[in-house]
Amino acid sequence: MRVLIVSHEWEAISPGGAQRSASALARGLAQQPGIEVTLASAIRNVPPTERAHPWRNAHGFDEVLVRSETDLGFYSWQDPTFANDWQRVLTQVQPDVVHLHHYFHVGVELPLLVRHTLPGVPVVMTLHEFLAICLQSGQMLDSLGQLCSQSSPAACANCVDWPIARTATREDYVRRAFESVDLFVTPSRFVRDRYVDWGLDIGRVRVIANALDLERRVTRRTRALPANGLRLAFIGQHTPYKGLDVLMDAVLQLHESGREVVERLEVYGDGSDRFGREFETRISELRAREVGVTSFRGRYTQEDLPGILDGVDAIVVPSIWWENSPVVIEEALARRVPVICSDIGGMAEKVRDGIDGWHFEVGSPVSLAALLTDLSARTSLGLPLMRVPLETADVVQQHLDAYGEAARRRERTVDSDR
Repeated sequence: MRVLIVSHEWEAISPGGAQRSASALARGLAQQPGIEVTLASAIRNVPPTERAHPWRNAHGFDEVLVRSETDLGFYSWQDPTFANDWQRVLTQVQPDVVHLHHYFHVGVELPLLVRHTLPGVPVVMTLHEFLAICLQSGQMLDSLGQLCSQSSPAACANCVDWPIARTATREDYVRRAFESVDLFVTPSRFVRDRYVDWGLDIGRVRVIANALDLERRVTRRTRALPANGLRLAFIGQHTPYKGLDVLMDAVLQLHESGREVVERLEVYGDGSDRFGREFETRISELRAREVGVTSFRGRYTQEDLPGILDGVDAIVVPSIWWENSPVVIEEALARRVPVICSDIGGMAEKVRDGIDGWHFEVGSPVSLAALLTDLSARTSLGLPLMRVPLETADVVQQHLDAYGEAARRRERTVDSDR
């Protein structure tokens, strides 16, 4: 079987969660007997000429870079000649299945191009977030920052200041493109349900965890808590949606009240300067009030992560949007580190309250401060029934089963069209 996996960005220069998942799945599939894998990554400018042609990497599968970029509304190719580049890859690889790990940058038209170029080849698409549903960067937050559970052309038009006719046309355009997909995959039930509410047939959606190469611990840790408080970490981009300000506000409230609840908070990542003056100012003001508990560590590498996780009592994921299946949650659980997270969406699904970690009210520093106070009074944060993330081999097998189902669906569709 020849599998073509499509990533919306090249992991080598943009190692986001979806890209990491696509690469890990390619590595896992390549280890299976009888399976040939090509990973095609969309890129704005293909660097050296030879990278425009497939090359065999150290992990035993082929890679190729494809010129491709889309607009931010319809997710349509900005240059019509991108279709030629994608078609060249399809004809070179001659895959038995095409698995898209996104439509952003890749082009929402790509499933239709596969249908025209290789009519009998099934198309699988992983939905990593809500861009198709939501024009607010796929965050499902309205213009006031309030959580949104369902879209409509009228509501979306008001939210992003578009004419209703444009939002209706855009929604219809994306839905029609999705008709060329045989089977969808979502990493969480929450995302599946949102897309089903939006109109996807639940029979065409399978919930399969992201493939991830995780640094694991076998033993369950029951480390005693220090007398002077919790050791916490925030790991991720500093965006308005990730809730870093909620966490910092909670820690400051505790410190200013004189309660020794947090010994230290280590903040990893960056980006607060890339999301507007208001958010940057908010973070700067919180940092100015901080008096020694919080340390900003900057960027980190995957090699650094095990040491970071092993050095804390828990990580905090305080996102104010629904999230899908945050990679950092899986990374923490693989190291047997509990997760403190907002009580909504994919976070609440992946972290069972009191089993894998603990929930607090989304967006509420007061709720988070109260939870941290309660946790700091314990002798240990050990959770004996904490979930163990799936091994890559198990995720690969679930994808192979999905590919088989997609192939059967495609065969039935082709037969009915004759």
